[in-house]
Formats: sequence, structure tokens, C-alpha cells
Amino acid sequence: MPVKILATGDLHIGNQSSRIPDDALEGSLNREDFSCGKMWDRLVECAIEQKVDLVLLSGDIVHKNTGYLAAIGRLERGLKELYSKGIQTYATGGNHDYRVFQELAQSLESISGFHTIRKKGEWEYLECKRDGELLARIHGWCFPDQHHTENPLMGYSPPQDEDAVVPTVGLLHANLDYPPGDKYAPVPLTDLQSKENVAIWVLGHQHAPTPKEEIAGRPIVFYPGSPQAMKPGENGDHGPWIIEIDGSSTVSSCQQLPLSSVRYDEWPIDITDCENEDLKITIQNEATRYAETTLSDLKHPPHLTLLRLVLSGESAAHQGYRNEEFAESIYSEDLSSTGETEIYVEKIIDDSRPVIDLAEVAKRKDPMGVIARLVIDLESDNPSSKLDGLIADCQNKLGEVHQRVHYKNICEEIEDGPDEAKRILIQQARRLLLKLQEQGPTQ
Repeated sequence: MPVKILATGDLHIGNQSSRIPDDALEGSLNREDFSCGKMWDRLVECAIEQKVDLVLLSGDIVHKNTGYLAAIGRLERGLKELYSKGIQTYATGGNHDYRVFQELAQSLESISGFHTIRKKGEWEYLECKRDGELLARIHGWCFPDQHHTENPLMGYSPPQDEDAVVPTVGLLHANLDYPPGDKYAPVPLTDLQSKENVAIWVLGHQHAPTPKEEIAGRPIVFYPGSPQAMKPGENGDHGPWIIEIDGSSTVSSCQQLPLSSVRYDEWPIDITDCENEDLKITIQNEATRYAETTLSDLKHPPHLTLLRLVLSGESAAHQGYRNEEFAESIYSEDLSSTGETEIYVEKIIDDSRPVIDLAEVAKRKDPMGVIARLVIDLESDNPSSKLDGLIADCQNKLGEVHQRVHYKNICEEIEDGPDEAKRILIQQARRLLLKLQEQGPTQ
């Protein structure tokens, strides 16, 4: 008998999408529309609409161990509604909710149709039945603590008396293909694929959905990802997956339904030859092109898209977005012209260059010549070794800033490697060149 499953990971009820501009909330939308709790409500509706047999939740159902109160009532309502339609739910705990998951499971254990993997750090084998008929087997492992450095498959020993009439689904919260000793249950892909008794592994922990790993005759392995995109960097489609399995091992379909109410994306814009007064029009035109190429074919377009624009090219409009009046307008205006999705700029990364003939300026013996030669060296494929100290100093300074509590409160994504240090040095050196050029020739 075919089995239809709605699978998702990393719900994080109690959290919500970040960087939502206040201007986007002036109409019919409010912050609740971008909450992970609201996404759970949508998942329940989707499971019922899709007429699935069961729902799988692969850990981090609650955002950190403080999210019990935010989750308990909402989960209870949703689970009861699912079971009223004959849909059972199977869940395991992750590293975020390793403690509170036990409390949730205990509080909700009286709800028919809700089944949990509760033995910390141990495998459990559950049978999914409907009207006494066996539909599927669930093999699951529950995250035991905030950190777990061992491969969870070391304790995997499935029952030997299983027949091959119904599919077996693996439910696991872990870090796929991370090196041994990683803090979040590192497990090699090849280990998962070697378990031929499993039809598909549904993983949790990674928020970005990953392509399905398929090898003929081996189980599929994939991360469904977080259904609600929560921060920049979690780009592209987010939402639950519908899995259909025929017989004991044939996964006939595994498709994502992009239901996230917000979408984060990065969009490159070449501003070569663009003047300052044209910059806003250029960005608006690119936002329209983004909507036409990315959003137009979506069956469930998001309420809101937050674009991270990456400017490139040599242009007089370099750093033009820093103009106070321009910045105030570009971050507060909906750039969409058609469709159901509002589009806002989340951040501008200016990798463009001012219109400066570096080679010519580098011939000079004044400070501008020194800086121009530095930029040429930094931008080369193999910067000279004499810059190693400068890059290392910049990297150390970045690390110091990123450790400050005030910085952590405003920035969730932190990069402080050598490539980021080089980028900052080039950006600041070019900015300094531009300022010196504006001041005119030295006396």
C-alpha cells in the first residue's frame, strides 16, 4: 500500500523570521505572519489538504529550551486536528530542544496519534498503524544533550524479524558528513546509505534544504530544512516535503512545497557606468527582474522577499547607497511592481569599484600611489607574502569586534576568515582612494 508523508525539520516554534522591516507591517501583515508557530499551523492545514498518512518532525521543534510555553498550546491544537483526520505524527528531539522535548512529549502523550522518540541517545523502533493495519515503521534517535560528539549510527541495531511489506523511515537529528568529534552528532552519508532496510532518511539540524542523495538500491538521504526561513543566508525555497513510498522501499516522489511566508535571497547587480542618480532606478529594475525570474512561477509565493543586493562593476555610483536620503528610501520602500509578494532590500553589499585608473595612480609616489599598489596586490590571484601580516591583523581585529556582545546583538552571520579580511581591506582602501581623489592633488 502506498504511504504518503509530510516531512519537515527544525520548526523552532517560539522563533520568527528576522530583519522584517517595519514598513512591511503597515498593511495587512503582522509579525505573527512570520512566526514559526504560524508555520506549524500552515503545516497542519497542508497535511490535511494533501491527505497524508503521517507527519514527520526531525527535531528542534521548539526554539531553545525556553520555548515550552510558546509551543505547547499550539502543538496540542494542531496534533488533535491532524488526528481528527486520521493523520498520525512522529517526532524526535534535537540539540535546541533536547531538554524541553521530554516535557513536551510527556505533556502531549495523551493525544492520540502523537508518537515521540524519547529515549535520549538511543534508537527506538515504532510501528505506524491505521485501523490495525501496518503502514510504516519509524526508526528514530533522540538528541541526548546540547552536544553529542559520537556517530548516532554506532548504536543502530534494527529488529531482525521485520518483513519487507511496509517501508521503514529513518528519523534523525544530526550533522551529515561532518568530521568525527563534531558537537552535533556527526554521521557519514555512506553509513546512512548502507542501511538497506531503510527507504529514506529524514534528517534535522541543517536549516537549508539539501538535494536528495540518491543511489540505486540505497536509501534516500536528505534534510527537509526549516519550513520557515528565519534569517538571511537561509536563501531560496523553504517549506515541508511530501514523500510518497510504494511498497517497502520505492520512494516514488519527494517534492517540496515552498510555504514559507518570507524568502531571503541574494541578487547580483552590475552597476558599471551607473551614475548616482540612476542607482535607485537600477535597483528597482533589478527587483522587477528578480520577481519575474524567481517568484512568478511559485505556486505559493511568499508574503515578503528580503533581498541582499551585491553591487559589482566600476561605477561613479560606488558607495552611492550610503547617501542618507538614498539609504532611507531604498530600505523602506516596497520594490515590487506586480504579484503578491512585497520586495524589500535587506542589505547592500558594495563590491563595486570607484572609477579610478589603479594602474595609472600606482605610478605615483604620493599616498594615493601607495594605496593603489596595495589594492592591486590584494586583488591579485596570489597576493605577495608581505601582505600576510596585514591580512592577519585585519582578521584578528574582525574577530575581536565579532566577539563583542553589541555586535552579536545586531549581526547573526559572522565571517572573519582571511578572505573576509581581504575583502574589507580592499573595500576600505578603495574608499580611501576615492576620498583622497575628491580632495584633489596633494600640495
